[in-house]
Amino acid sequence: MTLERRGSFLVAVPKQDRPVLMAAAVEDEIAAVRNHAIAGQFHSDHERLEARSLALHSAIVRKIDRDPDLLRIPKRNLKRWRARTIGPAPIYLDEWDRFLRKPWAEISEFLVSRSEDAIRLRQSSPFAGVLTAVERKRIYDGFRR
Repeated sequence: MTLERRGSFLVAVPKQDRPVLMAAAVEDEIAAVRNHAIAGQFHSDHERLEARSLALHSAIVRKIDRDPDLLRIPKRNLKRWRARTIGPAPIYLDEWDRFLRKPWAEISEFLVSRSEDAIRLRQSSPFAGVLTAVERKRIYDGFRR
């Protein structure tokens, strides 16, 4: 296994070339996003909300890395949302369902991705409940004006 920098992430690349997101890199990402926010470098509220969502999901990745059993929370949320849906299910439910069936390394990489799909799906994230109120508040406070 070797360590490589891919974008802003430090990843461990095993022999099968499947990257594993390192917790330290996720912490660096949170710090970078929060520092960007604190410096007031956002051009719009929308950009600030996207950055806050990225910081929240980076913290979620870090927490699930430490306790993989927490992955049951988004799966349970998704199941509950689907049960409450009347009529055709929103597309994002199927998209999240497909993602949550993948290995954690792929899920975690997607959660902190800056791709259009990741940005869009973070807006309807089933990961509510992974972070405590205190953990969420700490991140929210970093993004206040």
